[in-house]
Amino acid sequence: MAGRPPTVEAAEVMRAIALHPEPVVTARDINEELGLEPDSARERLKSLAEEGYLKMKQPGSSALVFWMTDKGRELLSDSE
Repeated sequence: MAGRPPTVEAAEVMRAIALHPEPVVTARDINEELGLEPDSARERLKSLAEEGYLKMKQPGSSALVFWMTDKGRELLSDSE
């Protein structure tokens, strides 16, 4: 991944997703919990999708939704 290294650990992102009341999240759903601006949260979520921790889908023209994979759930479980 180019640019700055991620400032939010993957396990922290998985925890925020697990605590969210819906099965999928957008960057805006969890940006405040992560302490990131929505654009930064979206980039972090996309990078975790590239690493296999999340799945990603674009249901509309610009919205992206994310959900945890088995790999992401395993990371969350290992971090607790």
